Amino acid sequence: YSAHSAAINGLDVCIKKQLIATASTDRTVRIWDYEKRSLEITGTFSEEGHGVAFHPSGFHIVVGFTDKLRFLNIIDKKLVTYREIPLKSCKEIKFCYGGHLVAVASGNVIHIFNFYTGECPPNFIFKGQETNITSIHWTTDDMGFFSSNWNGIIERARLSTGAAEVVYSLKGTKITSVLEVTGKDKILYAGTSDRQIRSFKDKAPLAVMDAGATLGNLVITRSQSYFIAGVEEKQKPGPLRVYKYPLNGEFAEVEAHSAEVRKIRISYNDRYLFSAGADGTLFVFEIRKAAKTEDIRIIYSAEILYSRKELEDKVRETEALEESNKERSEENERVYNEEKRLKHQEIEQRQHILDEQTKLYDDFMRMAEEEIAAVMAAHDEKKKLIIEEYEQKKQDEKRVYKEKIKEEDGRMMELEKEIKTQEDNHKKTLEDAEKKHEAMISELTTKHREKMESIKREAADLDEKIAKSETEYVAKRTQLETETWKNLDEQSIQNYTEMHYLIKDKYKASKELEEIKTRMENNKKKVAASVETKGSNANKLKANQSTIQALKNEIQTIEKDIEDRNETIKQKHLRVEELRRKEQELEKFKFVLDYKMRELKSEMEPKKQEIEKLNEQKLKMDEEVTHFTNVNQSMNLIVYDLLARQQGMSTELDKQKLQEQQDNQFKMQFSEDMDDLCKALNDPRLLKEKLIGYHRKYLKASKKKAVGQNENQEEHAKRRKYYEEKIQSLNVNKFTENASHATDNAKLMKENERLLVQYNELLRRLHVQRIADKRKTFNISGRRTAGKERRKEVDLQLATIERLQKEIEMAEEENRRLRVTRPIPQALPPLNRDELDVDGRQESDICLLYTSPSPRDSCASRMPSSACKKKKKKK
Repeated sequence: YSAHSAAINGLDVCIKKQLIATASTDRTVRIWDYEKRSLEITGTFSEEGHGVAFHPSGFHIVVGFTDKLRFLNIIDKKLVTYREIPLKSCKEIKFCYGGHLVAVASGNVIHIFNFYTGECPPNFIFKGQETNITSIHWTTDDMGFFSSNWNGIIERARLSTGAAEVVYSLKGTKITSVLEVTGKDKILYAGTSDRQIRSFKDKAPLAVMDAGATLGNLVITRSQSYFIAGVEEKQKPGPLRVYKYPLNGEFAEVEAHSAEVRKIRISYNDRYLFSAGADGTLFVFEIRKAAKTEDIRIIYSAEILYSRKELEDKVRETEALEESNKERSEENERVYNEEKRLKHQEIEQRQHILDEQTKLYDDFMRMAEEEIAAVMAAHDEKKKLIIEEYEQKKQDEKRVYKEKIKEEDGRMMELEKEIKTQEDNHKKTLEDAEKKHEAMISELTTKHREKMESIKREAADLDEKIAKSETEYVAKRTQLETETWKNLDEQSIQNYTEMHYLIKDKYKASKELEEIKTRMENNKKKVAASVETKGSNANKLKANQSTIQALKNEIQTIEKDIEDRNETIKQKHLRVEELRRKEQELEKFKFVLDYKMRELKSEMEPKKQEIEKLNEQKLKMDEEVTHFTNVNQSMNLIVYDLLARQQGMSTELDKQKLQEQQDNQFKMQFSEDMDDLCKALNDPRLLKEKLIGYHRKYLKASKKKAVGQNENQEEHAKRRKYYEEKIQSLNVNKFTENASHATDNAKLMKENERLLVQYNELLRRLHVQRIADKRKTFNISGRRTAGKERRKEVDLQLATIERLQKEIEMAEEENRRLRVTRPIPQALPPLNRDELDVDGRQESDICLLYTSPSPRDSCASRMPSSACKKKKKKK
């Protein structure tokens, strides 16, 4: 079963009923009927179920939830809670064999409750070690139990003393399960986390067996024939192991769960094994030949738990039903007596009517005998007339039958002649069609080859031209770029040095002017001082005037030099502008070359499209060839069918001739019998005996023969229907095979298109990468520029180059898209259908014509499976 949607934590089986209970982390508790393999009851709760125990009576269960322990009644397909006890995480719950006590493990404490009162005395509370309890096992006398925990300690608790004693301690390992086997000796078995099974007797270790896996639950059959354990290892599947008891290390493993096994139980009669796992599945295994003695048969309890109110309602219903049953039985007895009386009356009336009818029948028989004597006399007279009429009819039928046979022979000769003429015509038409088809194919192939060669030559020439133009364009562009950049660099360096020297000269001249101005001012001051002292400084004045005049001349010459230098700077600026114009012209030339490249590429595309169209036409021509081969095969089938019909008609003629011989023999025998009958006309008794014999001989034999013929016809019809259905199924299989082949071919074509797109995309990326590598060699980002204007110009040039690169990429993307899109193939010229043989189609009511679908035809027919197999072998 896989009804639970999460791991199953609890499992228990009922002793008196064929029921099992499961509790899961999906917050449901379910009751199953393992004999009917059905789910009986489902209870949904707000908490996860950790453990469950089934009362031996089958009326109650105890379920441990996250924060409480619930006692539930099974009433009318429902789970009804009647007691709740606040105990947390009760994962181990076990009823004693009598059912009056229930052991509940909560953490490291075990509580023993009186099931009927719900009481737990203080001496029935057993506190173990610090770790959680892993398993509980009651003793057979219900006076104590064994328990194990995670610390590797096994304890035995006695209810009489209210104390627990340690049976065995194995520190460092976890004891997963404990089991006591009773018999001659009481042996205690324990499964440990170190992948071993340990046995103890009288608190002393008895044996240790290596299991090779961690065994979580241990159970044994009541006959002590088989020892069963479940593998409990996380992140691994959980199989079941079956050992023969006593243990010798050999086991059989049964794959069950996809996760670890949580719980295992065995039914009371050792016929069923139940296992629940962390994968949410519940398995029910049937144990065959488990007991060494006879099987333990259990008569399951048919008791059902009801509430008092429901029981009173049931009692009232049964009383009402008993009263109605009494009334109905009385009514039925009264009706039965009345019907019995009426039947007796009807029998008496029918007996009286029967006596009267027997009298009438005797009178009728006497009159019938008299009439038979009169009829026999009249029959003798009519017999002579019948014999004469029969002789006359026999002669007439012989004559008519001979005429019919002659007509049928003539028809057969005509049919044979028609079949021969049809075969000759068909062979001639087939030969003519094959010759024409071969001529057309040879012409088309030669034309196609010539076109393909011319196209290949043109494509090779175009490729050479494109390669040459590309190499010339790249060489010219690189040469122009190197020359322009060299000139620009040389001119910029020269301009930079000249401007540097000019700035230095200007700076020196400005310093000299300042010195001259200071001198002039000093001289003016001196002149002013000398003017004051005119008389004394007249000679000095003249000298100063001469020096002033000389200084003015020097200033004029320096100003002229400055003007000349400014003029040269202007000329240099004009030269730079001229170089810019040349650079722009080079960019234009580059754009023109790119445009021409795009034109050449666009001229290549139609050529490629024409090549693709021719390839498609070649494929269609190949399809036509296959179509004609299929038509030839279908024609062969027609011929075979006509031969089969001819053979069938010949066999039919043989049958008719044989039937004619049999009819003649029958007539001769019949005429002889009639002559014999005529000889016995004088003896009525002999005549009657012979009439009866001939009646049995001819009429009954003809009926049997007709019945046999009908049976043969039915068998023939069944066989014909069978073969027709078989042919139809073969045609359907052929159609499905063709459809599957078509889908496979479509998938292959799509895959080829995708690979071509990826190939073109890789070519485009490689081309772009090469262009980027070439541009990196001519990168201008690291070149020196002088002045703010020069930097602005360089930025503008970079912006234009990026724009041009984007345009080139867009053009290449458009080119790639045009390459990917496949051209629409042109239709081939239609076939001349008048040249083909149409007799097979006209005679569709006589034989089946199968043809393969042509790529030009709108309606698709199908070939038989035999032709398909031949075609596959040829391929």
